[in-house]
Amino acid sequence: MAQLRGQDTIVDSSLMETSSHGTETFPFALYLDDFSCFKNEGICWHWHDQAQITLITEGDFVCQLGSEKLLMHPGDLVFINSRALHQIYPLQPRRGKLYAFLWRPELLGAPGSDLYENCIVPITASALRCAFYPTS
Repeated sequence: MAQLRGQDTIVDSSLMETSSHGTETFPFALYLDDFSCFKNEGICWHWHDQAQITLITEGDFVCQLGSEKLLMHPGDLVFINSRALHQIYPLQPRRGKLYAFLWRPELLGAPGSDLYENCIVPITASALRCAFYPTS
Protein backbone atom coordinates (compact mmCIF):
# COMPACT_ATOMS: atom_id res chain seq x y z
CA MET A 1 0.00 0.00 0.00
CA ALA A 2 1.29 3.42 -0.90
CA GLN A 3 0.92 6.31 1.51
CA LEU A 4 0.44 9.54 -0.34
CA ARG A 5 2.26 12.52 1.15
CA GLY A 6 2.34 15.88 -0.55
CA GLN A 7 0.54 14.34 -3.50
CA ASP A 8 -0.66 16.37 -6.44
CA THR A 9 -3.23 14.80 -8.73
CA ILE A 10 -1.91 15.32 -12.24
CA VAL A 11 -4.55 15.48 -14.96
CA ASP A 12 -4.60 16.01 -18.71
CA SER A 13 -6.76 18.51 -20.63
CA SER A 14 -9.85 16.26 -20.20
CA LEU A 15 -9.19 16.05 -16.41
CA MET A 16 -8.22 12.38 -16.73
CA GLU A 17 -5.72 11.47 -14.03
CA THR A 18 -2.39 10.61 -15.64
CA SER A 19 -1.08 8.35 -12.84
CA SER A 20 -1.39 4.62 -13.35
CA HIS A 21 -2.79 2.50 -10.53
CA GLY A 22 -1.60 -1.06 -10.13
CA THR A 23 0.10 -2.95 -12.92
CA GLU A 24 -0.97 -4.50 -16.21
CA THR A 25 -0.99 -7.96 -14.59
CA PHE A 26 -2.60 -6.82 -11.31
CA PRO A 27 -4.73 -3.72 -11.94
CA PHE A 28 -5.38 -2.79 -8.30
CA ALA A 29 -3.92 -0.15 -5.98
CA LEU A 30 -4.55 0.80 -2.36
CA TYR A 31 -3.55 4.19 -1.00
CA LEU A 32 -3.62 5.83 2.40
CA ASP A 33 -4.12 9.55 1.78
CA ASP A 34 -2.88 11.61 4.73
CA PHE A 35 -4.06 15.17 4.07
CA SER A 36 -1.81 16.67 6.76
CA CYS A 37 1.05 16.23 4.27
CA PHE A 38 -0.69 17.19 1.03
CA LYS A 39 0.65 20.14 -0.96
CA ASN A 40 -2.89 21.06 -1.95
CA GLU A 41 -5.87 21.11 0.37
CA GLY A 42 -7.64 18.29 -1.43
CA ILE A 43 -7.71 16.04 -4.44
CA CYS A 44 -8.72 18.14 -7.44
CA TRP A 45 -11.31 17.33 -10.10
CA HIS A 46 -10.30 14.21 -11.99
CA TRP A 47 -11.52 10.93 -13.42
CA HIS A 48 -9.93 7.58 -14.26
CA ASP A 49 -10.81 4.28 -15.90
CA GLN A 50 -10.56 2.53 -12.54
CA ALA A 51 -13.51 2.11 -10.21
CA GLN A 52 -12.81 3.42 -6.72
CA ILE A 53 -13.90 2.84 -3.16
CA THR A 54 -13.02 5.55 -0.65
CA LEU A 55 -13.19 4.88 3.10
CA ILE A 56 -12.85 7.81 5.51
CA THR A 57 -10.76 6.95 8.58
CA GLU A 58 -10.13 10.37 10.18
CA GLY A 59 -11.74 13.77 9.77
CA ASP A 60 -14.71 15.00 7.77
CA PHE A 61 -14.66 15.30 3.98
CA VAL A 62 -16.70 16.47 1.03
CA CYS A 63 -16.71 14.15 -1.95
CA GLN A 64 -18.13 15.96 -4.95
CA LEU A 65 -19.39 14.30 -8.12
CA GLY A 66 -20.71 16.96 -10.46
CA SER A 67 -23.09 19.13 -8.46
CA GLU A 68 -23.69 16.35 -5.90
CA LYS A 69 -21.81 16.87 -2.64
CA LEU A 70 -21.48 14.04 -0.14
CA LEU A 71 -20.55 14.97 3.42
CA MET A 72 -18.42 12.09 4.68
CA HIS A 73 -17.34 11.17 8.21
CA PRO A 74 -15.10 8.43 9.65
CA GLY A 75 -16.44 5.02 8.68
CA ASP A 76 -18.33 6.31 5.64
CA LEU A 77 -17.64 4.67 2.31
CA VAL A 78 -18.34 5.72 -1.27
CA PHE A 79 -18.11 3.69 -4.48
CA ILE A 80 -17.10 5.89 -7.42
CA ASN A 81 -17.75 4.39 -10.83
CA SER A 82 -15.05 4.34 -13.47
CA ARG A 83 -14.90 7.52 -15.56
CA ALA A 84 -16.90 9.53 -12.98
CA LEU A 85 -15.57 13.07 -12.55
CA HIS A 86 -14.96 13.72 -8.85
CA GLN A 87 -12.95 15.59 -6.24
CA ILE A 88 -12.52 15.19 -2.48
CA TYR A 89 -11.30 17.54 0.20
CA PRO A 90 -11.31 17.69 4.01
CA LEU A 91 -13.61 20.18 5.74
CA GLN A 92 -10.67 21.30 7.88
CA PRO A 93 -7.69 22.02 5.64
CA ARG A 94 -4.82 19.53 5.95
CA ARG A 95 -6.73 17.31 8.41
CA GLY A 96 -7.97 13.83 7.79
CA LYS A 97 -7.11 10.46 6.32
CA LEU A 98 -8.79 8.11 3.92
CA TYR A 99 -8.14 4.87 2.11
CA ALA A 100 -8.62 4.79 -1.65
CA PHE A 101 -9.00 1.41 -3.37
CA LEU A 102 -8.73 1.61 -7.18
CA TRP A 103 -9.08 -1.23 -9.66
CA ARG A 104 -9.68 -1.76 -13.35
CA PRO A 105 -12.92 -3.65 -14.07
CA GLU A 106 -10.89 -6.45 -15.70
CA LEU A 107 -9.66 -7.43 -12.23
CA LEU A 108 -13.10 -8.89 -11.50
CA GLY A 109 -13.61 -10.71 -14.78
CA ALA A 110 -12.04 -11.18 -18.18
CA PRO A 111 -13.49 -8.96 -20.94
CA GLY A 112 -15.86 -11.06 -23.04
CA SER A 113 -16.66 -13.46 -20.20
CA ASP A 114 -20.23 -13.88 -18.97
CA LEU A 115 -19.28 -12.31 -15.61
CA TYR A 116 -17.73 -9.28 -17.28
CA GLU A 117 -20.48 -8.73 -19.86
CA ASN A 118 -23.45 -9.40 -17.55
CA CYS A 119 -22.29 -8.03 -14.20
CA ILE A 120 -19.45 -5.55 -14.73
CA VAL A 121 -20.32 -3.77 -17.99
CA PRO A 122 -23.88 -2.92 -16.88
CA ILE A 123 -22.40 -1.00 -13.93
CA THR A 124 -19.43 0.66 -15.63
CA ALA A 125 -21.48 1.60 -18.71
CA SER A 126 -24.40 2.94 -16.68
CA ALA A 127 -25.12 6.51 -15.63
CA LEU A 128 -24.36 5.52 -12.01
CA ARG A 129 -21.67 7.87 -10.72
CA CYS A 130 -21.50 6.70 -7.12
CA ALA A 131 -23.07 4.74 -4.31
CA PHE A 132 -22.74 6.27 -0.83
CA TYR A 133 -22.72 4.16 2.34
CA PRO A 134 -22.80 6.40 5.43
CA THR A 135 -22.29 4.84 8.85
CA SER A 136 -25.14 6.82 10.41
